[in-house]
Amino acid sequence: MSALDWLVILAYLAVMLYIGYHSMKTVKTDEDFVLAGRNVGNIYIILSLFASFTGLSGLFGTPQYVYEYGIPHEYLSPC
Repeated sequence: MSALDWLVILAYLAVMLYIGYHSMKTVKTDEDFVLAGRNVGNIYIILSLFASFTGLSGLFGTPQYVYEYGIPHEYLSPC
């Protein structure tokens, strides 16, 4: 690996360690950790829900849809 590769890896590691250290200082209780200190904006909640529903849809919905209608119908469906 080149020096630039190692530099990127070390920079990433440094940023992750900084985020971890900063988070360690701000989180005081289990509730702070689980609920993010009750300080999460609506956009993050919406994005989290969207990611959860999209992931579950792809994991469970698509195989069922292909089983019921077949593979060609999955590729030709407008959704």
